[in-house]
Amino acid sequence: YNLGNFYMSRGEMQKAIEAFDIAIKLRPDALPPRANAAIAYNALGQNEKAEASLRSALAIEPTNAAVHLNFGMLLGEMGKMPEAEQEFRGALKSDPRLAAAAFNLALIVSKDHPEEAMTLITRAATLRPEEPRYTYTLALFQSRAGDAPAAIATLEKVLDRSPAHPQTYALLAHIYEEQKEPAKARAVL
Repeated sequence: YNLGNFYMSRGEMQKAIEAFDIAIKLRPDALPPRANAAIAYNALGQNEKAEASLRSALAIEPTNAAVHLNFGMLLGEMGKMPEAEQEFRGALKSDPRLAAAAFNLALIVSKDHPEEAMTLITRAATLRPEEPRYTYTLALFQSRAGDAPAAIATLEKVLDRSPAHPQTYALLAHIYEEQKEPAKARAVL
């Protein structure tokens, strides 16, 4: 397993997979080599094998939040959104404090279930306020919901913590323009 991690750190994914396969043969009940093999397969563009590896990991430990999260990310990358949604829900069920799962689930459900998406993105931003993507997305959802004052306040928090987040400036300027405050929009830009 450690040898597989070593090869992964060097970008030698095929060698990493071979080492993980040996680790799995030595310890068929071990979850980490299966999870990391999935990462290596994904890096090689072999997503079907990555999917099989994550399914086998979940067979060993069905409530592992990290595996559900990684599986959701993989399925989302593969365009399998209903399955990705299910995996992100599984991740949150196993670990309600997993901000990445809340964030990704919010993105998936935002079109059909905006209220749930708002709850999820608020959770992600609250759990990880230092992550500008989460707080920025919260402001975006607030803006789309017509709550410009909340969106402005949220964006200002992002800029306090992460002044080098360019999307924040663009969204804040856009909201100021919509609020008929061009001077503030210019100042932000």
